Amino acid sequence: MKREVLPTLPPSDDELDALLGDFFKAQMPDPWPAFKKPTLRLATPLPRPERRHPWQVLRTRLALAASIGLLALAAWMLSDKLTGPRATGDTVFDTITDPRAEPKHDPLRGVKPPKVKSQENFFQEKGGTGIKLTVEEDPSGK
Repeated sequence: MKREVLPTLPPSDDELDALLGDFFKAQMPDPWPAFKKPTLRLATPLPRPERRHPWQVLRTRLALAASIGLLALAAWMLSDKLTGPRATGDTVFDTITDPRAEPKHDPLRGVKPPKVKSQENFFQEKGGTGIKLTVEEDPSGK
């Protein structure tokens, strides 16, 4: 294992650097004070809150119950609106969403898609990279 030792930086010739270094060194205590273990003090208990009247407690609880009730009612009312389209059987979309619905008119009913053969080619030229897609009808039907 080869260990590389980096050279140490030479002392700065900058006056500002020397001034700041002297200032911060002067702020440090010399000698450093010894560790003093903190004394254990018990916290003073918090004062008890003033006794509230029963109607104040009831009022806050009723406000909380009303807000929760409104939230539940809004969720229940919106849940019916956000279910998506209903199947009426009028469009092809309805047959996709509801397979039991029969479309009234399907222009592609009974038409089989043609068999095709496809080929993809990737090429790179001086001008850039490209993709060539070739799709042909397969005469053999495989």
